[in-house]
Amino acid sequence: MNISRQKNYGLSLVELLVAVTLSIIASSIAINIYLNIKDFYKSSTEKADADVKELTVKQAIYDSIIGSGLSCAYGTSSQTYTNNTGDDLSGDSFLTDSSNIRIGNITPNISDYLETNLGAECLGTCYQNDTDYIMVKRQVKSATLSGNLINSTLNLDSSEGIATGDYLTLCNSQQVDLVKVSTINQNDITLTNPATGQYITGDYVGKFEILLFYIGDSGRVDSDGNDIYSLFLYIKSGANAGQAYELVSGVNNLKVSYATVDNNSIIWNNVSNDVDVDTLDTSALKFSFTINSENFSKIVLL
Repeated sequence: MNISRQKNYGLSLVELLVAVTLSIIASSIAINIYLNIKDFYKSSTEKADADVKELTVKQAIYDSIIGSGLSCAYGTSSQTYTNNTGDDLSGDSFLTDSSNIRIGNITPNISDYLETNLGAECLGTCYQNDTDYIMVKRQVKSATLSGNLINSTLNLDSSEGIATGDYLTLCNSQQVDLVKVSTINQNDITLTNPATGQYITGDYVGKFEILLFYIGDSGRVDSDGNDIYSLFLYIKSGANAGQAYELVSGVNNLKVSYATVDNNSIIWNNVSNDVDVDTLDTSALKFSFTINSENFSKIVLL
């Protein structure tokens, strides 16, 4: 007996619906995987970016604090400081101050200082209100006298790295003179005004800079139209106007505190005005800041 069999050509409606459903499910899974990977990559990138910023801020400020000061053999805390540059340094009191580190609130003194020194670069509010600053002295050149100081002429073992207009410090056991370079002839340096102290062969001569860390307005806005603040570094070297550099973008709320001990407990004290750290009875500073609304801090042992 012949049995007639009907051959199927193509897919039935049910099979087609099943195939389409499986395809949609597979596509949905692929899309979800893609979106998850994209979100993970974005969050990982943002986290990595925040980590780099955190470490950069901590390292920059930490290294500057630890490396502050001048390498005078007699120290720099007990001598009399004299300004013999011929310049009015009333607005730069830290230059003739025995302290190597100063901390305080950004307003009013430092904000006025920035506006005065940066001029057009500080139009409007170039700093973030209700934040603190850290100012340090950093030695960038160390030399010694090759002969006794005669009138306004210094003879150094090396004048490399010293330029006209630079401020130098002369140091002995009783006095620190801040002087200004007028001319340079090899290792012979002529000063704009003579130093008042007596300096002899082997005495210290140093060139230094003032570093000022603060939170400033980058001049940019985020996607929501909010101002983007950054960690800035203002550098003042010699008689020339200082320069501000944007170090790390997206940094906010720099705060500084110092440690004291009460009944064997460490107390972190906020600063309420400008203060030289060596006048505080403290052995540690702590600075804190925020990146992407996350708080970070670092302790520096002095």
